Amino acid sequence: MSIANLLLFSAPVVAQPSAGGGVATSQLLSLLFSLITVLAIILILAWLLRRFNIGAAGGRGAMKVVATLALGRNERVVLVSLGDKQLLLGVTGQQINLLHTFDEPISLDTADSAQAMPLLFQEKLRGFLNKTEKS
Repeated sequence: MSIANLLLFSAPVVAQPSAGGGVATSQLLSLLFSLITVLAIILILAWLLRRFNIGAAGGRGAMKVVATLALGRNERVVLVSLGDKQLLLGVTGQQINLLHTFDEPISLDTADSAQAMPLLFQEKLRGFLNKTEKS
């Protein structure tokens, strides 16, 4: 074996770009686009679930949210049923305050009572607010 043959066999092999090199790049871009799309869908669905309170355990167990009234961006009044009593809670971003306890639960079983509920709730809230202003 001559030295020329040894040098020929010991030379490093350099990969030559083939005509199919663009296919690998397009597949990589397609995979990256698919990944970004799936992540965007997950983020959008998580935002929607949080925004519209979908999937919350509102009707399970002894405690149940009966009604909610948004007062501002982060403030709301929530009527919670707990056993045979109902609690009126003021909820903000930093705290939750008990506003009033109803001994007689407000029922939302029929369509008539569902229509009358906002007026009844509004009247009771006004009465409670008037009591606290006089105190």
